[in-house]
Amino acid sequence: MLFFTFLSAGIALLIAILGLLLFFGKGGGLLAGYNTMDPAKKALIDEKAFLRFNGKVMLILAAIIAVSALLNHLGQTWAWMLFIPGVFAIAIANIWSMRTKRFRLRDEDGNLIEASKPTEKQARERKIKLIAGIILAVLITIPVLWLVMEGSRDIRVDVGNTSLTIRGFYGETIDFDQISSVELLEEAMANLNPGGRRAGHGTTNNWRGSFGAGQLHIQYPQEGPTIRINRINGTAVFISLAEASQTRGLYNEIQNALLR
Repeated sequence: MLFFTFLSAGIALLIAILGLLLFFGKGGGLLAGYNTMDPAKKALIDEKAFLRFNGKVMLILAAIIAVSALLNHLGQTWAWMLFIPGVFAIAIANIWSMRTKRFRLRDEDGNLIEASKPTEKQARERKIKLIAGIILAVLITIPVLWLVMEGSRDIRVDVGNTSLTIRGFYGETIDFDQISSVELLEEAMANLNPGGRRAGHGTTNNWRGSFGAGQLHIQYPQEGPTIRINRINGTAVFISLAEASQTRGLYNEIQNALLR
């Protein structure tokens, strides 16, 4: 869990630094869309006010990520989802800030200064940049959405005739001849501290441990009992499902399969 806490804190810090740069009128080239805007139109934007607004938005996003990291560290494992609407909100705010007339320069009479019509070459280059930006956004969004969808699904454990198959964010197939023993521990996995990373519920907890090759943890924090599957290579698999009855039922199913 500390891994995710430090990672989220680091991301929040980087975004906060970018927010401060923007707030003080620096780093405009780091803003997606603004850095590829047609130069003629960019020249008509009150850059100081524009960057200051986006800096405030960035600082708010950094605060959201920091709070979600803190709540997640304190056991509120749903909190990491807060950053998703935060990212969408900042993207919308960035697009709005480039489209709105609020940050447009005006003449002495208060009228908007209009941009000169772009040349055919400039229009073509802008269209290429726009298409490239859309493709990049799609390439980034698809894996993020996939992670969110996969992380929201419950894990499934299938007990076969010769092996045990775990399906989820990560998968694992354990042949019965590789199992030395199976234990049902009354403690919750959060109290067992088997090593590795722990967060969330369902497949968001289906993490490969960092302490021992092949070690796998499937955990619902604060819930017990926990199944420990010991393998002959010295590593183990820890499983704790959403309901205690499910965990006990799976333990009995595994024991019956091993005795066949």
